[in-house]
Amino acid sequence: MRTLVQILAVTAIGLSTLPRRITGALLIGLALAVVVLGTFYFFALFEGVSQDMMAGSDPGRAVITSAGQWNEGLSRIAPGWIEIIAKAPGLRRTADGRAMVDAEVRGGLPSLRRKSDGAMVRPSAVSGFMGMGPMGFALRPELRLVSGRMFRPGTNEIIVGVTTWRNFSGLSLGDQVTFRNASWTVVGSFASGSFLDTSLIGDVGQVMPAMGRESYNSVIAQLASPESFQVFHDTVLAALPVSVMRQTDFTRQFLARGPAQARVLAYVIGFLLTVGAFAAILQTMYQAVDSRSPEMAVLQAIGFGGFAVASAVVLEAMLMAILGAAIGTAISWAWLDGTYFRGVLRFAVTPHLFLFAVEAAIGIAFLGAVLPAIRAARQTVAEALR
Repeated sequence: MRTLVQILAVTAIGLSTLPRRITGALLIGLALAVVVLGTFYFFALFEGVSQDMMAGSDPGRAVITSAGQWNEGLSRIAPGWIEIIAKAPGLRRTADGRAMVDAEVRGGLPSLRRKSDGAMVRPSAVSGFMGMGPMGFALRPELRLVSGRMFRPGTNEIIVGVTTWRNFSGLSLGDQVTFRNASWTVVGSFASGSFLDTSLIGDVGQVMPAMGRESYNSVIAQLASPESFQVFHDTVLAALPVSVMRQTDFTRQFLARGPAQARVLAYVIGFLLTVGAFAAILQTMYQAVDSRSPEMAVLQAIGFGGFAVASAVVLEAMLMAILGAAIGTAISWAWLDGTYFRGVLRFAVTPHLFLFAVEAAIGIAFLGAVLPAIRAARQTVAEALR
């Protein structure tokens, strides 16, 4: 208890002298804020994409892709396989006995004009031009029309997700969108609260030939219940060379493998920024120890232990680091949260990311302050008073 009281006392004394060492304190806070800002850009993007994709996933739905394929865009499902899938047990069926399955195709969006700056950009691959069959809406009760009407089968009509509609021009009701040498008329907009809100959706029978495809990308199936997945899975795998996964599991697999490059880049940038922050903290705390040597000598002379002095140096650095992390998080939240990358990928600054930032800042500050703290603890009273 005595040691703890000493640590808190030395820390309080050190904090009271911060106005005289304001430059160093600001340097530590700024260094950690820059680390948070640099890494948050990527992690907040991944967090937003993950939230939006998981919001469009349901454990009561199954996704069928070609064998071993984790990316729907690279999958190929032959048209003749749809009937086989629809006859499998474990599926929910309509009042007239039709299986609730829908074959779909996906492709990249055409270049669109961003409203914010008028630039022509091609949105990310997470969004897309999607062909949906007659069961598409019934399979996704979360998807609802916001304006206009549903596209008519057999026509080049499309409906636009609210995120894309909000961030890009030329997508109002009645506008024409040119894609793959065909003209598509916007007849409605929709919202789902998921990544589908970045898509343009049309009739699969029209979209597939426009993309030059002879096969579907995937099949979405509504299970009779989440428990019926296994019998459906086993039956389909016994008949076809495909992969069958719950939609939630499929999305998690995609998130684990798809945005891997972005995560690697985030860690690399975070590491480089961390090295800079570590150097700044190390230098600042060495200067703090030097400037406070007489003060620390007096404390040791009146009975304060070396461990208490060293711990106070580390604790002071960690407190300044927490402040820097909080500032960096606040700036990130104001700058990024709820905004969109390339108009379609949402940034999300969450409490989880804030805790991660604080933990990382404390870790960096601890490592950066250890050596100066050891130096402070080892100084004799005579050395400190020179």
